[in-house]
Amino acid sequence: MIKKKRKIEEVQESENHEEIEEKKLNEENEGEIELEEVETEQNNIEKQTSPSENDTKIEREDIKELDESKKLKLEKKHAEKGEKKRNHNKEREEKIEKDLSKTISFKRKRISNKNYDDEVVKLIDEVKIFNDEGDDLVLVRKRRIWPIFLTLIIMGSLGFGIYYFIANYENKTPKKAEPQEEVKEVEYRYEKTEDGIVFYADDKELVTYSCSDCEPYLVGQYEYFSTNPTLLAIVENDEVFLYDYTAKEIVSDKYTQMKNLKDGDETVAFIVANDKGIFGVIDLNGDVIVPIEYEELAFAPSGGDVTDYSYEKNLITAKKNGKWGIINFNGEEVIPFEYDDIYYNGYDAVVVYDEGLWYLHDLENNELIKNGYNMMIPINSYVFAVVDNIFYILNYDGELIIEREIPAYLHTFRSRNSVYTPSFKITENGTVVDIYIMRDEFNYDEYKFNTVNGELTEIIQ
Repeated sequence: MIKKKRKIEEVQESENHEEIEEKKLNEENEGEIELEEVETEQNNIEKQTSPSENDTKIEREDIKELDESKKLKLEKKHAEKGEKKRNHNKEREEKIEKDLSKTISFKRKRISNKNYDDEVVKLIDEVKIFNDEGDDLVLVRKRRIWPIFLTLIIMGSLGFGIYYFIANYENKTPKKAEPQEEVKEVEYRYEKTEDGIVFYADDKELVTYSCSDCEPYLVGQYEYFSTNPTLLAIVENDEVFLYDYTAKEIVSDKYTQMKNLKDGDETVAFIVANDKGIFGVIDLNGDVIVPIEYEELAFAPSGGDVTDYSYEKNLITAKKNGKWGIINFNGEEVIPFEYDDIYYNGYDAVVVYDEGLWYLHDLENNELIKNGYNMMIPINSYVFAVVDNIFYILNYDGELIIEREIPAYLHTFRSRNSVYTPSFKITENGTVVDIYIMRDEFNYDEYKFNTVNGELTEIIQ
């Protein structure tokens, strides 16, 4: 904006300067006309002078001197004006040449890094155009072409957008969805026959596992039969294994025992034992995930579900070299094998048995409660314990929540080698624990304990 303003001021100054010069030129022309008139008048006087020399010599000389004096003055004046005009024109040309030189130099600097040749530079430079007399100088600037390219790019983009829209246009009228056939799940089942175990898929015979003395194996309380993966646990000649009835092959080694491990209600792995009574864990593909090298794994009473593990937390109790500890499902030790017994029910604490009493530890084997008890069951952030015929509810810091005496003759304590009948019973019901404490052989007191806020409520019967 400033450059534009300066340019306008320069143009206005140039126009004013030209008007002054034009006025001077007019005055000089008037002086020339006046000189011509004097010369004409002198010639007329000379013509009017009689060739006869009757006139006096003095008169002729006076007139001649007068005319020459006037003529000299006019010539001198004309010469001075002419010199001024030439000087002015010279200064004007020098100024314009200087401005033009600056413009060309500036443009050459702008294109110096683009390696244009001299011909291109000449086309870009500002050029001078004179009229026939060489007086009027006109500056001509080359027309810029980038707006043309920009216009072409915009028009091309617009054209491509229109083409793309037309090419990809879809009729907005919704098409009627073609009816799709429902994918029916294959229904698998099996049947024990004299020839072995026959498997069916949608009531069509799929394969027969031929055997003379085989049957489905009871994994826990039930036969393990799965349709995803398609497995059946089979026992043959006192050996148990996993059979894939769609692949028509045995997918595991043969073991003497097999117990299923669950994540919620879903079977995710199996505890197995070899013919030497050594335990390990296999997955549903029959691959060993916990080495078969432990004397016991978890707690699996005969005919009952397996306890003392958490597949979610990747922990399971194990016995090695006569001592109990905890490992993960990669066979890595979490709590060392140094305790006579151990109990873990999936919370953030574990109960270890040492020298006749149970103690509460965290999952890094740090002691949480120093005192030992005859029985301890952790639930959430609380532990339910019994010692010396007193029932306690404590938090993990050992702070007492409730204390209640129970009959001594009614309770024995948990042991992996004996059945216990406690004088109290606790049942988890979400965040609430139902507590039953025996008063005598036939009566009990009932409580409800909230494991979120630690409130204990007695149920009046």
